[in-house]
Amino acid sequence: MTEQSVETSPELVAFGKRVRKERKRRQWTQESLAETALSNRDRKGYISEIERGKRPDITGETIRKIASALDIAIEEADGAIIVPSTDGETDRTPLEIRLDSLGEDAKRAADNTEGLQETLRAIQAQLAATTQYADRDKKDLLSDLQVLAQAIMERDVPVSQLSGILPEMLKKLADLRSERGNWAGMSNEEPEIAPLLQQADDALAAGPGFSLETAEKALEAADRRYGEIIDAREEQAKSGKINRAKIIGKRAEMAALKFAYLEAADLYQEQAKLQKQAFGRDSEEYAFSLNEAAVNFNDAGLHRKAEPLFRKGLDICQRVLGEDHPDTATSYNNVAGCLNAQGHHSDAEPLFRKGLDIRQQVLGEDHPDTAQSYNNVAGCLDEQGRHSNAEPLYRKGLDIRQRVLGEDHPNTATSYNNVASCLDDQGLHSDAEPLYRKGLDIRQRVLGEDHPNTATSYNNVASCLDDQGLHSDAEPLYRKSLEICQRVLGEEHPDTANSYNNVASNLARQGLWGEALPLFEKAYEIISKILGDAHPNAQTLLYNLNDTRAKLGLPPHTPT
Repeated sequence: MTEQSVETSPELVAFGKRVRKERKRRQWTQESLAETALSNRDRKGYISEIERGKRPDITGETIRKIASALDIAIEEADGAIIVPSTDGETDRTPLEIRLDSLGEDAKRAADNTEGLQETLRAIQAQLAATTQYADRDKKDLLSDLQVLAQAIMERDVPVSQLSGILPEMLKKLADLRSERGNWAGMSNEEPEIAPLLQQADDALAAGPGFSLETAEKALEAADRRYGEIIDAREEQAKSGKINRAKIIGKRAEMAALKFAYLEAADLYQEQAKLQKQAFGRDSEEYAFSLNEAAVNFNDAGLHRKAEPLFRKGLDICQRVLGEDHPDTATSYNNVAGCLNAQGHHSDAEPLFRKGLDIRQQVLGEDHPDTAQSYNNVAGCLDEQGRHSNAEPLYRKGLDIRQRVLGEDHPNTATSYNNVASCLDDQGLHSDAEPLYRKGLDIRQRVLGEDHPNTATSYNNVASCLDDQGLHSDAEPLYRKSLEICQRVLGEEHPDTANSYNNVASNLARQGLWGEALPLFEKAYEIISKILGDAHPNAQTLLYNLNDTRAKLGLPPHTPT
């Protein structure tokens, strides 16, 4: 009798893909992972089968061990292990990438004024190189950054959430200021709260008097007093609810600006109740408040709380705007993205496809949002291990961006890297290499050499060459990536430590253990100083260091 094979579940296939990506990002061999996670380096074949989705019988305990070694977050529900998804390379502006390093600096500066000033100088230096803020008054900009940097440090925002956060904060602040002076009607209607509204307006003005705390307290007091006024009325006028909803909305914006996402979500839900009472259940205002509440729950990592709010927003768009509307397509993508974040890729896929279908019909093929939808569907397929299905959609997104945005655009470079990564996942390294090189070429021209994304592209090309066994060709590119990280991010930065490790690992593959040793030592020194000896990344680098020392007949390094 022929033994019937057992098919590996999509979740385990996706987990294997995550394991391979995280292992390669850390420059680990399969032997290293087997030793670290399973205490047996001879089980590298077992690791290989997991990565290729060939181990349907993997136990939950083994998944936990491997996930812990690679610092992969997992969730457990109803006895099942869920591996949350990770998005591919996102489309970020040059400014967002320039400020990538600032979160680490801000966090280290939290306990002393001198550190805060160092952080502000670093932020100024980054912004000075960005023409987007060239016309801003330097004193006003510094005043803004002092308040925003303080908000970052007071909230102790994790490094993983800081990438590109300052540009978004500055944008939100600009939106707040664009509506200054709009309280006149409300002030005339309720003179009692007029001084509080004026105080909030004055505190939001650019300059040395800028204070989020003062503005927030003034609006909180205005909201409280206005609530008392409304409650005291026999009939709550519609205008009163609308006005109070505006105040609550501003409070929510300020909470989100300071990373208080749960507070912001609660405020938006409170605003949504007033919007529903004032405008009705099928209003754009009500849908907007629901969506903002969902976005903030998502930002807080509470995807299950966000999902029903996103679905309510989609329901309103369908009833009010109809299926064939760009906002309805965006709502489909919001629900799908929330499902994807929970690891429900097969449920997210048809919704991503529906969003793509609407954008094709309404916006046409040659539109950046349509290109983004192609990437959304492709990324969802990638998460399910369906790389051959994802590839043509990534290529379609690239084709649109080439026509609409042109070759010399950061998003086009991102699409080249997405296609190359998909080919890499299929083992087609020689096909991936020229696309990685094209992405590098664009970033060199558009972003310049001294940019973290350019460093990433150098590393992508080098890793692809390494996968082809071309270690000596990969070495100078790894070294170039390290040089950029040193100049742009500084020595004491996790990405710089990883670059040291990448160069050292490449030398080790060439058998140059003596040359690799000081670089492994440097990588471990940086990461242990920043994150501590007990951090998983520090433990990984310590393993690499001691493995090299053993090859050279030296005793292992022991942390002091």
